[in-house]
Amino acid sequence: MTKRIIVSMATACGCLALIVLAIGMGHADPTQPSPVGRGAFCELPCWRGIHPGETLIAQANRILMAQGYTAENSGVYIHYRPPGDMPGCTVRLQQHEAFVTETRLSGCPDLDLGDVLAALGGPDQLTPNLLTVGFEGGAVRVQLDAPDCGESLSPHTAVQYVSLSQPNGPAAAANLARWQGFALSWRYWRALPNFVVLAC
Repeated sequence: MTKRIIVSMATACGCLALIVLAIGMGHADPTQPSPVGRGAFCELPCWRGIHPGETLIAQANRILMAQGYTAENSGVYIHYRPPGDMPGCTVRLQQHEAFVTETRLSGCPDLDLGDVLAALGGPDQLTPNLLTVGFEGGAVRVQLDAPDCGESLSPHTAVQYVSLSQPNGPAAAANLARWQGFALSWRYWRALPNFVVLAC
């Protein structure tokens, strides 16, 4: 029994050390900051003055065009490409009834989980089957590239995109697992009710 307690405490300390390491690694490379952060221009899930559920699509268009982005309209979504001489994320705005409902940042140069953890701290939850890490009650979601079954999440796990929207309702909590640090991905899957991991 004592041995189990010692192993549990050592595991918890190891996870905490990895989170601190991820935050330190994110701060070590100031040339690749996270595109989202606390205390920025506006409070999350707002991004560069675009607040999901409040900002009109015409206002968001003016904000991004003033920053040099070029727009491509595809119906429900409008894609904005960063200026050619400046590396940056591609922005996709989703709209409903003339209001922005979601801001999605993708193709961000060399963005990884360590950068986002350095900017936002520890996440609220993780959706294991999609490998989506949630912050701010689900208002900020980070979609990760899936590691192989035997690999752990790490500060270097690549980010596919960052999504900003209004916080999720309580119904969305059914498929969420508590953040346990840089664990093997199947350990998160196993934490879900009605989810069976056959083999890795």
